[in-house]
Amino acid sequence: MSDASGSTETAEQAPAETAEHSNGSEPTDATDWQAEAKKWKDLSRKNEGDARKAQGELKKLQTASMTEQEKAVAEATAQGKAEALAHMAARLVDAEVRAAAAGRGIDADALLEGLDRTRFLGEDGEPDREAIETFLDRLAPKQAKRLDLGQGAREGSAGATNTDMNNLLRRAIGR
Repeated sequence: MSDASGSTETAEQAPAETAEHSNGSEPTDATDWQAEAKKWKDLSRKNEGDARKAQGELKKLQTASMTEQEKAVAEATAQGKAEALAHMAARLVDAEVRAAAAGRGIDADALLEGLDRTRFLGEDGEPDREAIETFLDRLAPKQAKRLDLGQGAREGSAGATNTDMNNLLRRAIGR
């Protein structure tokens, strides 16, 4: 059968699909879902790249159509934003250094007095924890804390033995 557009596919496929469902069995799906997912991810990435490109072009057009006064305001706003981010980034580095210095026996405030905080900022303006840890490891490596469960010989004891404990207990009860 053919329709007005001359296509016979639709008419031929429809009975086969209904017959497959009418016998009670599920349709077999031979779709490779991993390939489909990869195809859609690639398409999504391409579209995101196109959107970024379009946003960049839009920004260029907006900048080109600005008056001198609008350009000055935009430049001042960008400069203020950069200064605020730099100030907050320094405070974030301070907090990260204090957290990483805990338990190392380092006076974090004294360390921060002469510290160049820009050394520890990533390209995104966020503190680089790995760089901070590496720096502090060079100053004072982390020491593993010993877990004291209250059992066994203690540090500073002269190696007390069971016989010493027995003698101490006998003296305590008067024997």
